[in-house]
Amino acid sequence: MKLLETIPDKHMVSFIMETLSNRSFRLLTSNGQSSRAVEEGLSEDMSILSSYLKDWRLKLSVDKTVSSMFHLNNREATREINVMVDSARLQSQASPTYLGVKLDRTLSFKQHLDSAKAKTTACTALIRRLAGTTWGATQKTLRISTEALVFTAAEYCAPVWCRSSHVKKLDTALNDALRTVSGCLRATPTHQLPVLAGIAPAEVRREGAMLALAQKAQMSESHLLHKTITERPQRKRLKSRRPFAIQAQELLSTTPADISKASW
Repeated sequence: MKLLETIPDKHMVSFIMETLSNRSFRLLTSNGQSSRAVEEGLSEDMSILSSYLKDWRLKLSVDKTVSSMFHLNNREATREINVMVDSARLQSQASPTYLGVKLDRTLSFKQHLDSAKAKTTACTALIRRLAGTTWGATQKTLRISTEALVFTAAEYCAPVWCRSSHVKKLDTALNDALRTVSGCLRATPTHQLPVLAGIAPAEVRREGAMLALAQKAQMSESHLLHKTITERPQRKRLKSRRPFAIQAQELLSTTPADISKASW
């Protein structure tokens, strides 16, 4: 209430409270036929944002603001985008982190999956300390701890990167965690590890997360992905691209509504 009395604008108060409490981020995007057009569009948007902040006695942190360009043109792989705001050039990053997800130029999520694999390996090492042949925690305790510690770190924002071709790197680290829970050796076939450990396969868990997101977006018209789910997806130009909309609509049309991860 005190903030509302100082700033008589409910929308601005809501923006400030959301930023302070939830550490909200804002992402500006621009499309163009050339790099020059993208730079001009983003520079214009940043100047508008800077003027808006100045009107409310706020200041944009240039040191914490970065710019990146996403494309498939390998000739400009090392090119840095030039975006200006208040006569200062924004730092250009090849792999920026947005809401905990590392992005790369081609959106292959290779860097993010490498980081997730390292976190999964570190968490598996902690679980391994609880396991032993003659001592340690029970299998139920190991299973619950693995799901809470290892799989939680490995499946963060899974609907975003689960279609990446580099996801097998993460599955390798998860198989080590399943071996620790089940007590199996290296020679055990990997497709039997989820059954012996009592944990749903990683692929099934990722599809379940994507299906839950697609169902939520389909039911709510105010959801950001509602049009992406309900409208007809655009035709794929490249076979290597795996859009979220196409796979989400396939899951919605082929998966029963009452199915769950326990059905595997």
